[in-house]
Amino acid sequence: MGGSMNITDEGFQHLPKTLQTLTVFNLKKITDKAFQSLPNNIHSLSMQIFNQKAVSNDAFQNLPTNLREIFIYNCSTITDKMIGYLPSMLHTLRVERCRQEAITDKAFQHLPDNLRVLGIVGCNQRTITDEAFRHLPNGLLELSMNGCNQEHLTDYIFKHLPATLHTLDVRNCNRGIQDFAGAHLGAWLHIVRLLLLLKVQVLHH
Repeated sequence: MGGSMNITDEGFQHLPKTLQTLTVFNLKKITDKAFQSLPNNIHSLSMQIFNQKAVSNDAFQNLPTNLREIFIYNCSTITDKMIGYLPSMLHTLRVERCRQEAITDKAFQHLPDNLRVLGIVGCNQRTITDEAFRHLPNGLLELSMNGCNQEHLTDYIFKHLPATLHTLDVRNCNRGIQDFAGAHLGAWLHIVRLLLLLKVQVLHH
């Protein structure tokens, strides 16, 4: 639904029940009710910009349990509490260019256990510190912190990477993280794809 700024909660109520993928942009007229009306069979949800005043921290409380992918772009409302409501079977979560300081270390404590792909991209979150990485799901396969250009993260984060991780993206992060990651590439036999700066380096076994 491109240019969907005029869509209201009622529009969500009339979505086809067989719908599996939904992409909506410039949402400004929806409330929590819209998320409660999503079809049960939906597997992938992508959304961009929704009204901070109309959507509360409880908006994700009753998301469809079949959701496997959520992509959130330019959002002004995403919070730790909303992350805590994500479906337990969620496979992929990508939060991109969202409001600074909206997500903190607490959000990582409530990530779904089945999460395999996590991206917090271009948010420059000053409220995410090393502590967050102690709570990454054990089965995580891909992690992107592209754009985490801040001094609150140190090489400590690499001590808590899941053994299952095979792709790590720390492009555009602070220089300390970049240098440490590059220097220890050979020691991470489980990471087969490491992205530094704008280069892709592949570790061959």
